[in-house]
Order: sequence, then structure tokens, then C-alpha cells
Amino acid sequence: MNTNSTFSCDPAPQARGHSSSSLLFLGDCAVVAICMAIAFYLRYVLNLGLVLDDNRPPLITYLAHYSAGFGLFFLLAQNLSLYDSDVTPFVERATTRLVKIALYWAVMFLGSSLILKLNPAISRLFVGYSCALMCILLPLWRLGYLRIARRVGFDNELTRRVLIVGCTSINRTIIKRLTANS
Repeated sequence: MNTNSTFSCDPAPQARGHSSSSLLFLGDCAVVAICMAIAFYLRYVLNLGLVLDDNRPPLITYLAHYSAGFGLFFLLAQNLSLYDSDVTPFVERATTRLVKIALYWAVMFLGSSLILKLNPAISRLFVGYSCALMCILLPLWRLGYLRIARRVGFDNELTRRVLIVGCTSINRTIIKRLTANS
């Protein structure tokens, strides 16, 4: 008896789905890095904010903080299941999760910097600018990615097949919801 004829194991869809989440992860990495770089520029180069001081830390000494903040963001993203298949294809779910992660990140990053008394200290304005930029740019990046994925044909990786058996009123409601939000 040939078990391969009974069960179909096609590794291609799984690999494509993995590459889609990898692209999302790499894009998120780039956007978070850009947000933190812009925040550093706004806070220390343009000196935007309520605090006027000329005590700008060198970028090299700030890179350790920058790296810690970067890592913290992705630990939170992993912990809050940002890359789950239940979140990734839905702009609303991903946006809600991204904003939540950015806000948690700001609180945890500032809290850890105050507890550890880092030198140079992490600017609250830097964290605030980073958080605000992340709340805006990450959802925009995700929306752009999903639109491009649908045009190019990557959307097959972001969808699930559903089998509805029977013709009940509940099933009709499910079909209407699924077709309204494909």
C-alpha cells in the first residue's frame, strides 16, 4: 500500500508561507531601525522637544542602547505573536498588535533604563519619538506589503482554505463574512 497516494504532503506552500513571514520580519526590522534612527536625529541633531541641551551623546555610545531597544521590540513581537498566521494577513489585527507592542516597548525600555541608570541616559523624548514613529510607520509598511503581496500573487501564502459543510443559516453567515473580508 502506497501511503503517498493517500496523503499529499506538498512542502512548497509551507516554504512560501515561511518566506512571507521572513519578509515581514526583515521589513519590520528595517522600519524599527529607521524609526529609532529618525528619533535620534529628531532628539539630538534637530534638538526638537521641550528640553534644550547641547549634551548630545555620540552615536557610537548610544548604539548599545539602540541595540537593546531593537532586541526588546522583537522579543515583545515574538511574545505577543505578531508573526502568527492569525495576525499577519489582517491589517486591523496587525496594526492593533503593532501599536500595543510599540507602547509596551516604550514603557519597558524607559523603565529598564531608569532602573539600570544607564550612561548615557536614554532620552524620554527619543523613546517617545521612536514609539510614535513605530505606531505610524509599521502599520503603513504592513499595509503596503499586503497590497503588493496581493498584486504579485504572494497573497496565496497569506490565505487559508476553508471547507464549510452543509447549508445552514449559520454557515451562510460564515460565508458572507468570509467573502466580505477575503
